[in-house]
Amino acid sequence: MSKAEAFRQLSVDALEEYARAVLDPKTILDEAAKSAAQGECMHAVAIDRPLELSQTDAGKKFAATMQEHGFRLEWAKRSVIVGAVEKIAWTLIVRW
Repeated sequence: MSKAEAFRQLSVDALEEYARAVLDPKTILDEAAKSAAQGECMHAVAIDRPLELSQTDAGKKFAATMQEHGFRLEWAKRSVIVGAVEKIAWTLIVRW
């Protein structure tokens, strides 16, 4: 395996680990319940790092779980500045 291939695999592994941590259904449902108790019909989760999690295995599993419970998901793009570089970040919107 070349260095570049090793770096790509390291990136994929780190992305999946981060996605599993951020897209924990129980945590997000607990927070969404608080939004619902305030009269909201949605809950937004700003993903702290400029990484696209929706296409990870963890992201797909999360989406399937939430859809099984009747929720709709949207991924909204937003811009963030990281080290003087503009990057695309994401906000997960959970609707009911």
